[in-house]
Amino acid sequence: MNEKPTIMDEKPSISKGSEPEMADPAGRRQSVALNIVENPLKRHSREKTVADARVFAESHDLAEHVDLFGRAALVARDPDHFESMTELDEQELAALSYEKDHKWHGPFMLWYAISLCAVGAATQGWDQTGSNGANLSFHEEFGLTGEGRDEWVVGVINAIIFLTAGLIGAFIVDPLNHYFGRRGEIFITACCLTATPIGSGFARSWEELFAARFVMGIGIGAKNATVGYPS
Repeated sequence: MNEKPTIMDEKPSISKGSEPEMADPAGRRQSVALNIVENPLKRHSREKTVADARVFAESHDLAEHVDLFGRAALVARDPDHFESMTELDEQELAALSYEKDHKWHGPFMLWYAISLCAVGAATQGWDQTGSNGANLSFHEEFGLTGEGRDEWVVGVINAIIFLTAGLIGAFIVDPLNHYFGRRGEIFITACCLTATPIGSGFARSWEELFAARFVMGIGIGAKNATVGYPS
């Protein structure tokens, strides 16, 4: 009788071109870079990949799912040819085929959470870099064109948002979330990050610009530590 090959029957194959060129430093660097982006599971045979997955499941108290982890490791090792894997049942093949044909499919709340996090990241990018466009002119507008003290003032105005974000904003996240909840904390910091760029635009002296960016940094630090973790 002709028996189907099992996972443990195959031998690992290593192509000659995958070995780094030790004699040529440039070639060696190129080969190392290639190894970084290629699928690391393909460095081992199918049987070794399955064995590692089973060990991982057992070591994390998931012994009842060792077979599932083994099949999942095979799919992760060669996701483009999962249709030919005899280890998968019909339900798993159907689910993988659907996922392959509908790459952007996902529950509404997943995309909603992603959108919120993206907007949160965008506000930080604007507050930190967009507002810095004023560096081209604000030092002249406020008479900070000299050397020594004026240079320090310009540097402090630029750096203050990062200093207050790390030294104040990051440390008040816990009490803000405790007393106002996650949504309340996000609302407060969103108002802060809306008002301070407007205030920066209406600043009439470097002291006012400094104060606006001081508060802006606090809002950035508090917002970053909350928006980035929707769970």
